[in-house]
Amino acid sequence: MFEHLELEETRAKLFPQIPTVFRVARAQDTIRHPRKADVLLGYGLDSEGRCRYIFRWSERAAKAQGGGAGRAMGVKDVGQHVETTIYLEKFDPKTNEIIQDKHLPDPARRPGQWRAFMVTFPLREPVREVTPADVAFPVAYSPFADWMTDEERAARDRQVNRRTRPGSS
Repeated sequence: MFEHLELEETRAKLFPQIPTVFRVARAQDTIRHPRKADVLLGYGLDSEGRCRYIFRWSERAAKAQGGGAGRAMGVKDVGQHVETTIYLEKFDPKTNEIIQDKHLPDPARRPGQWRAFMVTFPLREPVREVTPADVAFPVAYSPFADWMTDEERAARDRQVNRRTRPGSS
């Protein structure tokens, strides 16, 4: 599957905002932690060599605005692992209505079916060539900030200034 996602024709169709080659991390790969440059992350593997992955019940709107959860940033990620994350939403199969009752206690939740709406794969290296309007830029102290072009830094700084000026949204 990863090889298919990396094909030029697949990238052009599914990821037009990423005009460059990218490589999904494989089981044997390590990548740098997004917030700690000296920490390398790898997949958590079981005794059979199978990679750990996770399902997350999430709201589509929240992921569309901010992307998927990051690598090894939760309290449970003591082992500093990367993992493929599959984001799920619950829906009513008769009406196709999305059921957003995650915040309710179990007895108050409605029955429904599940479908994936987003999958995140760790990449071997960060992708710089993403169209600026479609990306959240690395913060200044990120290990990926050194890889940014001057144009990307300027665009990031404009975004930060818009958010921090009084009266701005």
